[in-house]
Amino acid sequence: MSTKKDELNFEEIIEKFYYFLRSKLHFDDLQASTLIMSIILLPITAYIGFTTSSATMFLNIFFITIGLDALVIFYSIIKFKYFKGFYKPLNPTDNIKTIKISAMEQIDQLKGFEFEKFVEQYYKSKGYQTHITQATHDGGADIIATKGNECIAIEVKRWNKKVTRGPILILDYAKDEYSATNAVLFTSSELTESAKNAARSKGVKYFDRYAIQKILRENPNIQITVKRDS
Repeated sequence: MSTKKDELNFEEIIEKFYYFLRSKLHFDDLQASTLIMSIILLPITAYIGFTTSSATMFLNIFFITIGLDALVIFYSIIKFKYFKGFYKPLNPTDNIKTIKISAMEQIDQLKGFEFEKFVEQYYKSKGYQTHITQATHDGGADIIATKGNECIAIEVKRWNKKVTRGPILILDYAKDEYSATNAVLFTSSELTESAKNAARSKGVKYFDRYAIQKILRENPNIQITVKRDS
């Protein structure tokens, strides 16, 4: 077994920092993306300021950076003040529908939250007690499944593109966050080789679209109940 550390390129460093913000600091996508863009612009601004005589260009980038920082702060305040109590609990009898799933083509048509319900139902069929975490500030896991002394932190990705190593890294955080015994990634897509290597090194199990096809063969007609027109 190799002890050589994985070499991270710039893209993977940014991706790792992004998932750190999401899992540890509980930023949502807009907050994390805007902060990262601001951080990237800061050294560019400083470099232009020291190497060019164009004060206009320097000031433009400087104010863009300050604007991005202000956007993060403003959005965070608005989200906390306004959206915190905006959504009302769903009435269980309002506009619910049942979806029967027996083929991968149906999985590909599901929305993100419907795919989460599919994964949750799969674990319920295996005797687990499940809990879908809140949409934001979820600590890095979409579903927590428990049975006996086993606790699984599950991240669900209904993506069309390949899953990179980022979600694997966030699951590693989530495992500690929820004191889980195992971590699992469920995706309707595939994993990059980098993601597969990270999963092996972190001990994260994953189900890609080929594994899901096997689940569907073994568990035909899985049903999920979701709110209609969500």
